[in-house]
Amino acid sequence: MDELTGQGVSGYGTRIGLLADREIVPGKLIGAINVEYGFATARQLASGAVERGSGLEVSGALAYQVQPGLFFGGEVRYARAYEGLRLERLSGEAVYLGPTIYHAFSDRTWASLAWSYQVSGRAVGELGPRDLANFERHQFRLRIGYSF
Repeated sequence: MDELTGQGVSGYGTRIGLLADREIVPGKLIGAINVEYGFATARQLASGAVERGSGLEVSGALAYQVQPGLFFGGEVRYARAYEGLRLERLSGEAVYLGPTIYHAFSDRTWASLAWSYQVSGRAVGELGPRDLANFERHQFRLRIGYSF
């Protein structure tokens, strides 16, 4: 289903990332830098119209361990949206800021939660302090992991 119109679509996409983190203060403070590229294509089932898009995102985060296995932190992300699969024509950009939490339940299971708010942005050809044509105002990410 198309997230804007609710009409049926056939599509695919993927995200590729380079993720790096490092202990800044051993056992207490961790920093992370991530760079991601994503692309997707969708064909409207009713009309046959095809839409292709891509994006680039850079983020940085700091997290402090408040007790063993529990980290609180903050993240800033800069995202750009493009028309075309190869970052061809800029559609808009956004800056997000928000808190993060990470908890290790055991040596093998963990969960992370992040909430981000679009603090600034710009859609090409539109006025306003945020890009709500290409990006959400709020983003909520929940990740659950198991190592084996």
